[in-house]
Amino acid sequence: MNPNKTIHRSLLALAACAFTPLAAQASLITWGSAVDVINGGGSDVLVNGTFVDAVTTYGNQEGSDVMLNSVTFQHYSSYAGSTLTFGSSSISMTYPTGDLTFPGATPSTDYEKLLGNSMYANHGTGTITLGNLTPATQYQVQVWGPEWNGAISDVFDGQVTINGYNYSTTKHSQYAVGTFTADANPQVINFVAGAYGGYYSFAPTAVSLRELTAVPEPGSLLALGCLIGSGALLRSRRR
Repeated sequence: MNPNKTIHRSLLALAACAFTPLAAQASLITWGSAVDVINGGGSDVLVNGTFVDAVTTYGNQEGSDVMLNSVTFQHYSSYAGSTLTFGSSSISMTYPTGDLTFPGATPSTDYEKLLGNSMYANHGTGTITLGNLTPATQYQVQVWGPEWNGAISDVFDGQVTINGYNYSTTKHSQYAVGTFTADANPQVINFVAGAYGGYYSFAPTAVSLRELTAVPEPGSLLALGCLIGSGALLRSRRR
């Protein structure tokens, strides 16, 4: 093999490395199927990975947090316009003006507290914003539907529907889990709350966020390839 040709090809490859633009990392959530809540437990609250944040619409501004499976869910601290915030949490929620103290039943367990209060409106749409994320890191988000008397549901990012508790059919509330790789922006989850039979529609009642693993960025992989290419070029020249 002609060594000059080998060097020429190596130089072209290194030049491509230098001028190849880095691909932007899309932040899309992949949602799993809805899962029925196990009443009276708390074991539904996932604890894999590393805890980041968790919030609940339970209580009121002077209320108390809820702890389940060693995870503390911060209660809401303010509701201005259509934005709901939760103390020092980096999670926020938007939903049309409604009522936050509208429990489906008097809660007797911490899990019922987590599910028993929600914001309600007539067929509302809203968002959940997850802030302070580390780019190129994989996260897991878990969301719960409310307990209320009626056929109610929340649809997340057009991918998964979770149902609330329906006393008339003794159907359990549900939760869903999604995963995504963060980019440089907050992650926004869009949801549509539906209701049937004249009942109000409800926002999600709780959100939990956990960090899973760091994902190598395209730029890191490209740099590694260039480093290997540089080594090959040097070896060729020494021959």
